[in-house]
This record gives sequence, C-alpha cells and structure tokens, in this order.
Amino acid sequence: AATRASYDRMGLELSTMGLNVAFSPVLGVMTDADENSMYTRCFGELTDEVSAHAAQAVQGFQGQLVIAAAKHFPGQTAAPGDEHFGIVTAKQSERKIRKTYLPPFESAIDAGTDMIMPTHAVFDAFDPGVPTTFSHVMLTDLLRDELGFEGVIITDAMTMGGVVLYETATHPDLLAIQAGVDMILELYAEVVEHPDWGHTKDIEERIALVAQAVKDGDLTEERIDASVRRILRMKTKYCLFENPTRDKNAGEDVVGTQEAYDASLAMHEDVITLVRDEDGVLPLNAGTVGKVHVVAPKAIVDEMYPGAHWQNAAGTTLIEQVQAIVPNATGADFFRTNPKASEVDDLVAGAQAAKADVYIVGTYNARDNAGQQDLVERILALGKPTVVVATGMPYDLSAFDEAPVYIATYSNRDLALQAAARAIFGQAGMNGRLPVSIPGLYDAGWSAIEGTP
Repeated sequence: AATRASYDRMGLELSTMGLNVAFSPVLGVMTDADENSMYTRCFGELTDEVSAHAAQAVQGFQGQLVIAAAKHFPGQTAAPGDEHFGIVTAKQSERKIRKTYLPPFESAIDAGTDMIMPTHAVFDAFDPGVPTTFSHVMLTDLLRDELGFEGVIITDAMTMGGVVLYETATHPDLLAIQAGVDMILELYAEVVEHPDWGHTKDIEERIALVAQAVKDGDLTEERIDASVRRILRMKTKYCLFENPTRDKNAGEDVVGTQEAYDASLAMHEDVITLVRDEDGVLPLNAGTVGKVHVVAPKAIVDEMYPGAHWQNAAGTTLIEQVQAIVPNATGADFFRTNPKASEVDDLVAGAQAAKADVYIVGTYNARDNAGQQDLVERILALGKPTVVVATGMPYDLSAFDEAPVYIATYSNRDLALQAAARAIFGQAGMNGRLPVSIPGLYDAGWSAIEGTP
C-alpha cells in the first residue's frame, strides 16, 4: 500500500508537469552487495518483495497516466560492474536468472506495464557475448514470445560503454531494431568514446540509415510497422495525440505545495530503519540531550555529477536538520566521498574541541571509502554516545561494526535527512526494515524495533 501511494504521488506530480514517461521502476534484485552499481535504485534483495513492489509501482504511475518503463530487463543486478563504462556480463545459470531476476519483470508485465527498458549487459546463459540491447534471443524470443510482453521496448542510453564498446556495433540502431527494440534512447553527452563507433548524433542521418537498411534488405518494413503500431497504440492509450503535454501549468497547484512536502516527508519517515541501538540511546531528548555535534557529508554527489542538484548537491545538510530541533548543535561538513587524511584530522579535531555529549555522524557509501571509515572510527573512539546515520547504502555498518547506534535512510536528499533528524529526537518513528542484508550482521527484513510491520 505504501509503495502504491508513493508512486501514485510521483505519477501525479509528473503528469501535472506535462511528463508522460517515467524511466522507472528499477527492478533489479540486489543479490551482490560488492559488485553492483544499482545501489539504492533497487527495491531490495528479496525477489518476492521486489516483484510486489514492481506491480504497485507500475499501477501507481500508470494510474496517473504516466507510462512506467520497467528496467533493466532481465535484471541488470545479475551482472557485476557498471555498464555505463564498459561491457558487463552476467555469468549466472539460466535457472538462477529465471528464478531470481525475471520474476519482477513478469510481475510488472502482469500489472500492465506499457514499456520495458533492457539492460546493455550480456547474459551468457541466453545469448553469449551479445548485449541484451542487441539480442533477438532476449528481446524477441524471451521477452515478447515467452513472457508475452506486448508493449514498447525502449533502449537505455546508447552512449554507454556497454554498447559503444561492443565490437560489432557499427550500426547500433539497426542492431537494436533487429533485436526487437521499438524506440531508441539517445543521450548526447558521451559516456564512453570509441573511434570505431558507427554512430551519429544527427537524427535525420540516423533515420536515413534505418531506411537504407530496409532498402538493402537488412530490415523489413513489417518489422518497422510492428514497432510503429506498438508506439501508436501506447500514445492513443495515454491520449498523447489529443493532449501531448497536458496542462503544464497544473503542476503549480500540485508540485512544491505543502501537501506535496508532507507526503514526501511521510514517505521518507516510513522507511527510516533503526538497525542497531545497543544501549537504548534513542530517541534523544532535545531538551536534556546536552551538547550535540554533527559530522556529515554535504554535496558529495557533485563529484560525480558536476553542477548537479538532483541528489541534494545544493540542498540542506544533516547538520541543519539537527539544528532545526536543537539550535545550539554544532557541526562540520565534508565534501568528498573519500575525504583526505588531512580533512579527517580536521574533522576529528573539531569534534574533540566541541566537547559534545552526543555525536551524530553521517556517512554516504562509506563501506567503499576508507576516508569515511577512518572518520567514523575516530569519532567512535572519543567514547561518547554516537549515532551513525547511513545516507546511502546501508552496508556501511560492515566497515565499522563496532558502532553501537546505526540508522539507515537510503537517501541523502533534504527530506530524508529531515526524517532522520526527527527520528533521532523522537519526533518521528523508524518504521522501516532492511531491504538488503548486511553481510555477517543482519538479514534483509531486520529492524531493531520489535513489532515493525
């Protein structure tokens, strides 16, 4: 119910802004914590739960006339590495892929998803060496003929390394269409460059190449007609001929309103997870807590996406959210996912000088960043009650498993940080459960609070 309500709300906001497609939900099953690039884009590691979320997400979006593009078929999380920057290959058996990774897509299809986006990853158990985007076996034999998907297949960005570096992809659009793709997604910012990549950014030239392929007999008109019919059928269903962008001004009454703010905050508060509280430190009492000092990341995603604002790069910090509750709290930000030793020294010195009664330390994927690990361990060594707040993946605890108090927010956006601060000081509950296991510590579904639904 919570998933459906969340996607209903997101669909409503997208629709009122004139947007008619969401490249979501991500239906990867998070089975490999060490090798996966999907992170918090996924619902979790339990196939049945991901499948349930898949149906609710599709129905939520499409109930608001926003086309849900379930991705990345048949489960990008099966392939270690990051297809943005190179060819990645899933080595699991066909049985494993069918049992673990395919069910969420079957659930989405049963729920009526009108669009599916395949991964660029290679699945050797089905079509050895061929990226899914170019695989007739995967897109036509499996997705269409076996699973019965009748909607639109759209590629992921065609500038990713997973297709750019495929040695036979001299005419990538043609290969994708031959495989069963209906729509080509292009991003003009090149992720990976390759001198032999037979690709042009000129749309008219690319259309001409496809037309020439028909003339040369490399592609049939019937194949093009089939895609056109699917696209027209989808556009008709969503009234995109009569009103392609709807009333874009309608968003002013829906997006950014107090109602929208309250709904988003409630969503974040609903998933905050208390993973550990060994000494019963939480909730803190804002009136009697004493001196609070916060050390937390700020704008660190800007390293990967310069100038970005979509991941809280210009948003508020955990420090500011704590200060909204305890005005005399002090704190310091760090600006790198992997702070330098000198930066860690300065942050620890500041924490010592604060002589706080309680420390709150925010992390962002610290498991993969030694600088953050060192920072947390040295703050813990000060010997004061310390609350560690993971604002990215919840796996961070495995890097400093001595932390006695540990919370997972799964996001570093403004409202996630506000929800965390409110939870720490007892102004909101912590109703979430771990969607993934923390290897050697806690299983998926865990919460330190008894009775969490």
